[in-house]
Amino acid sequence: MAFFRRRRPASSPVAVAPSAPAPADPWHFEHPYDFTRTLLYPLVLISAVNSGLLAHIQQRSPATRSTLSAEPTFRNQGMLQALLDALVAFGIVTDTEGSYRLTARGEALVPGGRLHDEVALAGSQMLPTWLAIPAALDADKVPYEVAQGAPFYGYMGGHPATGAQFQHFMTTASSAVAAPLASVAAPLLARLTAGLTHPVLVDIGGASAVNMIALLHAVPTLHGIIYDMPPNLASARQALANAGLTERCQVAGGTMFEQVPSGDVFLLSQVLHDFDDAQAHQVLAQCAAQQPHGILLFEQVLPNAGAPPPSTAAMNFIMHSLFGTGERSLAAYQTLLADVGYHITSADPASAAPQWVIVAEPAERA
Repeated sequence: MAFFRRRRPASSPVAVAPSAPAPADPWHFEHPYDFTRTLLYPLVLISAVNSGLLAHIQQRSPATRSTLSAEPTFRNQGMLQALLDALVAFGIVTDTEGSYRLTARGEALVPGGRLHDEVALAGSQMLPTWLAIPAALDADKVPYEVAQGAPFYGYMGGHPATGAQFQHFMTTASSAVAAPLASVAAPLLARLTAGLTHPVLVDIGGASAVNMIALLHAVPTLHGIIYDMPPNLASARQALANAGLTERCQVAGGTMFEQVPSGDVFLLSQVLHDFDDAQAHQVLAQCAAQQPHGILLFEQVLPNAGAPPPSTAAMNFIMHSLFGTGERSLAAYQTLLADVGYHITSADPASAAPQWVIVAEPAERA
């Protein structure tokens, strides 16, 4: 029996998360070294970012082989030249008679560039994690913990620079999908809060503030509370100030497993997929205890049967690598929500984002 409704023409079937079509082979390795060359491009970018080479070229532009060779971190002259040659071949830098400058692609990879944090984290966090998968499979452990010796958020807390880099990357990633998610969620929020003079949305784990800002702009009557760990809140305050929304949105610090603020609707955007069912239940129970009109989830969704679409399969792989848990089906979310007295009433994919907007309401009203 269907346990949620998606608004669509009456003659249409109930929406379900789509299964992936039979994939075409994306790679054709016909010759020796084809596979190795395919891997080379991202590895060259990671090496150039995490060694600081691109940042040095930017600072000295134009940089010469001799000025770069004088740096104590670039003592291997042969490797330095090979890396520079590869960067030229891949269009990351230009070489004019031994003077190196960044191209537009290269500018995206230096600190502050749109790809810098993602590439840096891929090198320092993801590659070691993925290389640890065979050992993790054998030992029944989380690959990230095998590679780094600590759970993901524990490691980030102990390495503030990497943690800040991760937070910045997540803000960038969330900003890319905030508008399409808000366009789906705004009318649902308006329905959930109809009749309330100043409805309050509580964004759990929303320190980037991008979802809150998009929703406050989309629903003029809405007020907000961003709730996250205290060390993460400075960026939320700054983002709200930049958006001119400090009078409509408060910022509060705490631990979602222990308590959450009171509100009319709760938003959990890509939060639950970080946690196993027991931990996810704890978070949802804290939200449900406040008796909100609704709980909104922004999450990628696995089909109830069959293979997921490629983007969802990729994210599910990443999440299991990092946390030992991953994306869920709508049926799995319904089970989690039912355990805290809520029932999914709608589930809508966002057309320009991989996430779905899932709405749950108190079971007696669903």
